[in-house]
Amino acid sequence: MNSIIFLTLLVCHLSGMPSGQIAFVSGSEQEDRCVSAIDLKTGEIKRLGRAQRDSNPVWSPDGTKLAFESVQDGLRIFVVNHDGTDMKLVSPAASWSRWPAWSPDGKRLAFVSSDGSPENQIIQVYSMETNSAEPWGKSLNPEVSMPPLVRPKWLGKSLLVALLQARIEEMGQDAAPGWANAEADPQNTLLAIGFLGKPGRLTTGIFVVMPDAALLLPDDVMPSRGNYVEWAVSPSPNGKWVAFESNDGGDREIFVLSSKGAYNVSNHRAADWNPVWSPKGDRIAFESFREGTRGIYLVDPETSLVRRIVAERDADCWAPTWSPDGRWIAFVSTLSGNPELWVVNTVNLEKCQVTKLGGEALSPAWRPEMAK
Repeated sequence: MNSIIFLTLLVCHLSGMPSGQIAFVSGSEQEDRCVSAIDLKTGEIKRLGRAQRDSNPVWSPDGTKLAFESVQDGLRIFVVNHDGTDMKLVSPAASWSRWPAWSPDGKRLAFVSSDGSPENQIIQVYSMETNSAEPWGKSLNPEVSMPPLVRPKWLGKSLLVALLQARIEEMGQDAAPGWANAEADPQNTLLAIGFLGKPGRLTTGIFVVMPDAALLLPDDVMPSRGNYVEWAVSPSPNGKWVAFESNDGGDREIFVLSSKGAYNVSNHRAADWNPVWSPKGDRIAFESFREGTRGIYLVDPETSLVRRIVAERDADCWAPTWSPDGRWIAFVSTLSGNPELWVVNTVNLEKCQVTKLGGEALSPAWRPEMAK
């Protein structure tokens, strides 16, 4: 069912054109959108998905497999090999499943599943070895129901674990509910966004999710609790920080949580969102309206220094994804009319269009380098 499509790349005069593959979603209409992958050297495009409203492709850490969402009796999670073979369904039957996230070792896949009701969203973790999924996280207080949880991310080797354990030891039995008995294992811990409050007065918070518990980050770790909305939590690959969005300060901003607490690194009167870590975890790409249109910027989490990467007066640029070596960012732009894939060099800011489909090219995900 998969097929190769050959296309002519636009002529580019870039120093050291990047190599590798980028997965993306293509299609002229929502109904026929299909996950595909383009080879940046040859321009060949291979269909990897089902063309059933496919969305959100996510590569495994070793680049051998691709997870994505597709419509089948609801919205389901599928996994396919990088060459389009051995496609399998991994989410429960007749479910609405979203936001696949690979574990650091590539052996498990976390995602959010529900019966279609927003209030019933739970996190499930699928094991590639046992071909089965199980729910993660529960309230440690039997009198308090578990809030809906969305957008899971694996904590990995994050220093947040040590930070939380230090807080627990300091507070002893006065620790926030549930934390006194918590033992977060870096390899078995997720971060997720949980909905708090009641309809009409909802807000969100960051939760630490383990197989048998889901706990809201304590107030002394997240000092800006209040009624602020937090979103898009993302641990850095080097384990030093956790990035997230918050409207603390009046509009959407990029915050970073470190051993010193949480602080605003984007800090602009225009909206900033969608933090995406570089492979080394030393920079964050994000989207912003700070120059009038949607553009892509970088920020250093140490210094909060922001640098413009690509922002155009007459076009939008969004959905950044890093090359494995951290030298390039692929993104979607309407510079040529329809949304197409482009790449930009993060040093000299040279950019190049890499698809010319005439339809839409969305949700790029740069394939990690496969282990040799």
